[in-house]
Amino acid sequence: MTMLPRLQAGEQLDVYRAVGLGSGSFDKKDAKRMLDRLRDCASGPGPRARKASAAELAAIGIGMAVPPAQTPVKPSSEVGENRDG
Repeated sequence: MTMLPRLQAGEQLDVYRAVGLGSGSFDKKDAKRMLDRLRDCASGPGPRARKASAAELAAIGIGMAVPPAQTPVKPSSEVGENRDG
């Protein structure tokens, strides 16, 4: 089976469910579950958790090593060139 017929079948099932929800054809428990799922899908992913600070990680026993900053290296074509002439 190719993908397009599967997508079309899935969309058709979604239409049937929407009509069933709108007409009250489902049990209240099932309708609530379906509506909650639709709302979750419509709202997208929730807010992302913020990153823990080094102090927060240390408080729960997780060590954190920060590498030293590296100075940028000039390309070898620029080293020792005299640009004044």
